[in-house]
Amino acid sequence: MIAKEITFNSLPKAIKIAFSGDTNLKDLYDPTATVETVDDMVADVERKVLEYSQQMPVTFMGVYEKNELVGYFVYSGMLLISFGLNIKCRVRNLLREFYQLIKKNIHPHFACILWTKNKKAIKWLLKNKMTILASNEATTQLINL
Repeated sequence: MIAKEITFNSLPKAIKIAFSGDTNLKDLYDPTATVETVDDMVADVERKVLEYSQQMPVTFMGVYEKNELVGYFVYSGMLLISFGLNIKCRVRNLLREFYQLIKKNIHPHFACILWTKNKKAIKWLLKNKMTILASNEATTQLINL
């Protein structure tokens, strides 16, 4: 598994690949967003990332397994802004590689803020030794120390 920098214009394709096939994604998604389909979620993430990129420098990374695009992550400085990996790649060894790619590209001590309802992603980050800094009904802040 490798990560390569991609353009903002390539980001929607990477997000769609990462989200496709995950039938539970809507239940874990931003509770303040009105989304019904994968395409709605892709457009919403794209819009949010664009807004963020207008305030701070942002890096877009495509994630590839055997030369096939399987996911993405977006970061600014030491903050992981958004990430996703296609459900077919969510197996132990590939998830471990995905986390290592994120850590290698951002910084060993990066942070992430997730919707608290996204228990699946929070659990995965905790398994990878991240620590919860703060949590409330809306968001959970994690850091890799």
